[in-house]
Amino acid sequence: MREFELNDLYAAAEVPLCVSYKDVLVGEFRADIIVENRVIIELKAVEALNKAHEVQLVNYLTITGIDSGILVNFGASTIQIKRKYRVYTPK
Repeated sequence: MREFELNDLYAAAEVPLCVSYKDVLVGEFRADIIVENRVIIELKAVEALNKAHEVQLVNYLTITGIDSGILVNFGASTIQIKRKYRVYTPK
């Protein structure tokens, strides 16, 4: 977070995300980091990334309307990074 600040980038950590269905709150999640309201960074510390981690990030992109996300895993022998991108089209 300090690096974002030093580079004059607005970043928020542990950002709450609420999911509603037909005006009823059905879930609450937290995005690890949102940078400049343009990129979601989801951090993991697991042996290997799997499809569920990617789906989680895409769900966060959908909830927020943000198009770009980065999935970073620090748990493997080397750091794994995956980029996810979607075009959000409001209904």
